[in-house]
Amino acid sequence: MSLKNRINRKGLFRSWIGMVVVYSLTISAGHIIIREVWIPIYSKQWLIGSLAVSFYIIGFVWYNLEKYQTLIQIRLMLGLGLANLISLTRGLFLFSLAGFMFLPRPENLVGWIPGLLYGCSLVGDYFDGYAARRFDSETVLGAKLDEELDSLGVLIASLVAYSYGMIPILVLITVGSARYVFVLGKWIRKKIDKPVFELTDKSSRLIIADAQRFFLFIAILPLFGSSLTRIIASLLMIPFLGGFVRDWLIVIGAIERDN
Repeated sequence: MSLKNRINRKGLFRSWIGMVVVYSLTISAGHIIIREVWIPIYSKQWLIGSLAVSFYIIGFVWYNLEKYQTLIQIRLMLGLGLANLISLTRGLFLFSLAGFMFLPRPENLVGWIPGLLYGCSLVGDYFDGYAARRFDSETVLGAKLDEELDSLGVLIASLVAYSYGMIPILVLITVGSARYVFVLGKWIRKKIDKPVFELTDKSSRLIIADAQRFFLFIAILPLFGSSLTRIIASLLMIPFLGGFVRDWLIVIGAIERDN
């Protein structure tokens, strides 16, 4: 192994350790804040959800760390790189949001916290992509992490919205798990030696996904009644699932993919 590769790996490992430390400190601080500003018993329940999701993100990054390809882009000493650090900050917001998944809706100012956490994650999604393009530091890890956080965010936000009574259970099951079912289906086809065709970039896919995520952000905020949001959630579910069905037909070769 070359000296540059060894230095790069050490930098990545140090950055991963730093991420674990920051995540741990954030969870500890969140537990204390929830205990002081809300109901103390809820802080323990918040801790369970946050720990579960933070462990998942930490494990995901560790598993994909060797796929990080940045020998030119990050000058070796920037560890995970700015774009990925922004993505990991998105993960921090998401596991903080995950603590609210199975708790009653907070009242007063505390009620704004879940929505703002998800909103910050959505804003971070724009900036990590911008940073990757601006500094020419797009990587395998970055692409995988960005996609995973997008899907994880939709799942967590859907669970929070459902626990608040803002979306029907059918929307939770379908929208929240759509990407994971899709990935599982592709994995099964590969295991049984069936053809799997790759998707091309499609602007309508991004628009529908962004609309769904923005709706979940609004639904979690204490702004509207559940009767309105449940109707909107059901309507948005139709094009969202329609897009996944069409993509699946492309993946299995039933229809031709877009040029």
